Amino acid sequence: MRDNDELLITICRLNMEEEKTSSVSGALLVGTNKSSRLAAMRAKALGVESLKTTVKKNQKLWASGLKTETKSALEQAEKLIDYKVAAVLSAYPKGKVNTFFKLNYGVKIDEINQLPRKEVFRLLGLETAKIKQFRLIEAMDSKGNIIND
Repeated sequence: MRDNDELLITICRLNMEEEKTSSVSGALLVGTNKSSRLAAMRAKALGVESLKTTVKKNQKLWASGLKTETKSALEQAEKLIDYKVAAVLSAYPKGKVNTFFKLNYGVKIDEINQLPRKEVFRLLGLETAKIKQFRLIEAMDSKGNIIND
């Protein structure tokens, strides 16, 4: 009889522990709209693909309707600009990169992509002759959109 009582007590304890864990696991501790990381993990676990299209680092979003010569000229210009900016930034102290760049060139690093390529080449002291079809891109920004001043 004593063995039966102990067995019943053990079973009751196990049932109580299951109820505790199931109630905690059933309810979310963090709301679904509060954490983007949890939402991504949940979507991955459910097999739902993200609706957002991710852009790879090497993939560039160009304006629509650009010719291949224009795209290649923009790519060449971007390589030259990126190389020059990287060289300039490496000379500055790590904590003052943005400030020193703004003081020396008059624009923030982020604003370079929005300026016409002709203006960027003038600011950075780059030669336009290095790009074969520079006249095609001189009034465009980094994505290929024509900028009217």
